Amino acid sequence: QADGRASATLHQHLVAARLERFGDVILDSAHTPDSARALRRTLETLWPGRRFALVLCVSRDKDAAGIVAELADVTSLCVATSAEPQRSIDPEELAALAWAVGVPDVMVEPDPQAALVLARARLAPGAAIAIAGSSYTQNPDARDGIAWCSPPAALNAWSTGPSRTASA
Repeated sequence: QADGRASATLHQHLVAARLERFGDVILDSAHTPDSARALRRTLETLWPGRRFALVLCVSRDKDAAGIVAELADVTSLCVATSAEPQRSIDPEELAALAWAVGVPDVMVEPDPQAALVLARARLAPGAAIAIAGSSYTQNPDARDGIAWCSPPAALNAWSTGPSRTASA
């Protein structure tokens, strides 16, 4: 009975969009340099050596340069997007930040759904997708918050790693 209560308590404290895995997509709303660093360290620990296609949207009031710098070492492709037009940094500006910190491949796609499709189409063998930078990457119309980024089950599902875990 104590285990049941502990599990229920833990479930109540899980935060949506914090290192959630959906097939080949990792969703983490990392929107500060500290949370981006925690995401990077978690990705490096769980999947050493793996590089990610990063779909990135950052709000104007956040330290976008710091976020991009923290994620650059685990990013093979950055697709800059804008999930909330009034609050998001212009994707062109975000792309320039990614180039400046040495991300090897950077693209701009203002529509977040199209950005995910573009990232998936450009995935290198063994790579996966990370969506980060803003809680606005969640779909407010979807009951689970991220229906637009949930890939079909048959698409590139990973055979190892956690299906859902919490990160800092």
